[in-house]
Amino acid sequence: PVQATVSGHITYNGTPFPFDGNTNNAESSTLLELRKKSSGESGTPLSPLVDAKGHFSQQVLSGDYHITVKKESYPFTFDDMDPLPAGGYASRMDRIEGDYVIDIPVTPYFEIADVQTTTSATMLYVTFNVKRVQEGADVTRARVYVGTDSVVNSSLPASAETEITDISHPVTVAFSLPVYRTVYPDNNRDYAYIRVALETTKSSVYLLHSDVYKVENLPVDYVDVTASHLTNF
Repeated sequence: PVQATVSGHITYNGTPFPFDGNTNNAESSTLLELRKKSSGESGTPLSPLVDAKGHFSQQVLSGDYHITVKKESYPFTFDDMDPLPAGGYASRMDRIEGDYVIDIPVTPYFEIADVQTTTSATMLYVTFNVKRVQEGADVTRARVYVGTDSVVNSSLPASAETEITDISHPVTVAFSLPVYRTVYPDNNRDYAYIRVALETTKSSVYLLHSDVYKVENLPVDYVDVTASHLTNF
């Protein structure tokens, strides 16, 4: 059988759109559905995993495919996908062979902006603005994932969250630095990597994510209060 490679990005305004990237959770890390014509539209689909930068890639057998996205509720709308009255989205037929590239442009209901951090002796405070892009959903909760390297997603053992009822003011999530020290073995790092995620009324599975940021100059001994320094990673 002749193999082909399907690859592309989830995009927003022409740039890659951040995704969870927890590839251990296929439910929240897949979006595209590919069904070979020979199996019909009811056949079992192939769903490539989407990484944290919105990129996906999968090898398939060359042939004609029904192409669509999963029948789910999302915190964004699809620019090029037509919703069906009964739910889900219309599929299109295309021939996949060689290196087949397909991008999926979306428009989120909200954007995460102006991410800043401050620290006390024992706490890391992550503050950001939530900007509405379009009507149709509300934000219910904000989460911050905290890790020791640039791979930051929902699989990490260190996180904090807060409910959101008002987006007219900045939102702050407080995270315990002693937790950061204890959940990761031998962790005396004076830095951490963080990522913000928003849950909306559209879905508790698919969240809206920020880029990954590196926070430096974290207090290590919980006595000296050090101003943290944030860089976009």
